[in-house]
Amino acid sequence: LIVRNNMAEDDSSVVLVIVMKVPVWGKSKTRLVPAFGSDNVLELAKALAVETLRRFASSELPSEWRRVVYFAPAEAEADLEKLEEEAGRGGHYEHVAMRPHDLTSSDLGSLLHACYDQVVAGSSDPKKPTAIFVGSDAPDLPAAAITSAAEKAIAGTAVVHDATDGGYVLCALPPTCPGGQVFDDVEWSTKRTAASQRAALRRCGLTVAPPFTRTTDPPVWEDVDEEEDVHSLAKRLEKRTPGLCPTLDVLLPKL
Repeated sequence: LIVRNNMAEDDSSVVLVIVMKVPVWGKSKTRLVPAFGSDNVLELAKALAVETLRRFASSELPSEWRRVVYFAPAEAEADLEKLEEEAGRGGHYEHVAMRPHDLTSSDLGSLLHACYDQVVAGSSDPKKPTAIFVGSDAPDLPAAAITSAAEKAIAGTAVVHDATDGGYVLCALPPTCPGGQVFDDVEWSTKRTAASQRAALRRCGLTVAPPFTRTTDPPVWEDVDEEEDVHSLAKRLEKRTPGLCPTLDVLLPKL
């Protein structure tokens, strides 16, 4: 069963991009190490990746969408393939490695700029697709939030789905997006990141959907960066449909 959620007829012209650094011991989710230890944090980072790969290539989202993992480091592709196999999603994703010179910048905007130009603008599709960017820090983001963002972007409105810490968990860009420059001059890693991203989109001439709040449907969402975020994720999964993120269901109670 393919859940189409009343998508527009051209939903095949949607590319879903997961921006992911393949988990590495001692280098992934380092802010969580004091609370959980390096070994547990590595397992958590892998579980977040597995469940993101599982859910975003499931029947919750249209099968016609092109799916891409924009990953680093390039030499970790075999590890990425293992994560996909663990998720039961081997062969569902295209792999595009972050170019080494893009990784020299600590500015996430530079990576996303390069990602858009490489994956979306560089597509063989003569019509530029709608592009949806997500990370692996919000594996339980409702499918309805993703399909709703896609619908708005297909219709010409960019969407930035706010995170509770001021960042964002999703950015959907319409076919009219001028290019990767929409990620330039954004205030990264601050409480103003989502607002700053919306401002950057408007500077590039795009119509932008209003901010998400705790009372909107869907609401502002939590990603996983700090210790309290891990506990919040565990509580959310307890309330959701059993089996939504099975790897995390097993791991989180042990942390």
